[in-house]
Amino acid sequence: MKHPLFFALLFCMLSGPMLRAQLQVELYGDFQLGIPLDEFDDKLNDLGFGGSGGLLLGLEGTPFQLGVELGGMVFQRRSTDYTLVIEQGPFTEFLDRRFVVKNSAFLGHLVLRAKPPLDFVLQPYLDGMFGFKNFFTRIKLYDTQIPDDKILLDSRSLENDIALSYGGALGVHLDLSGGSGGILIDFRCAFLFGSRLDFLVLDDSMEVLDPDNVEDVLIPRSARTNMILPQIGLHFLFDRMGGPED
Repeated sequence: MKHPLFFALLFCMLSGPMLRAQLQVELYGDFQLGIPLDEFDDKLNDLGFGGSGGLLLGLEGTPFQLGVELGGMVFQRRSTDYTLVIEQGPFTEFLDRRFVVKNSAFLGHLVLRAKPPLDFVLQPYLDGMFGFKNFFTRIKLYDTQIPDDKILLDSRSLENDIALSYGGALGVHLDLSGGSGGILIDFRCAFLFGSRLDFLVLDDSMEVLDPDNVEDVLIPRSARTNMILPQIGLHFLFDRMGGPED
């Protein structure tokens, strides 16, 4: 029994440093466009603009990476500037205010990437994605008495719902390092199915926001959150946890 135990300990001692030496880390940030599909497009009828960032881990020479991606987008935003008049006896005070209503989304996914280890300028890959989409409506009130120095007075959420999100992505990396893979430009398009959730949309027929009756310009909707997300960004690949690959 001593020999199997000895070889098992020896294997662990040798394989641990070897795996650590081969570990690759990919950090990235992308600009993304959110395009609603099907009934989600019918109910929302607006594009989302935002960005995402992620971390992927893999072993050098293998085609698979596993990691996490987080992102956010704004689909609708409307603001109104107005003056609040406060009368106190013989005195009248005029306060400049800005009222903002914004519909946004926060996305989080686990990512499994399959990417052939090609020593070439163009490097295609395929992603599997599973996570959530969080859609929310937030209103904010600012003090704008001082130009270019607005002060947040109030912020609250009117609607907040989460949907299951799953799908995949096709992409290609353009290697700026001439094939060594240290700095990459990313071109990617994700297709994400989504379960049904409740959300609010701004009524386009209402041109002016009334801070005292903001619910009058918000319409409740419900839809499955299927989306396409075209993306472009910059990726950095680190080898053996030491720095960008040579």
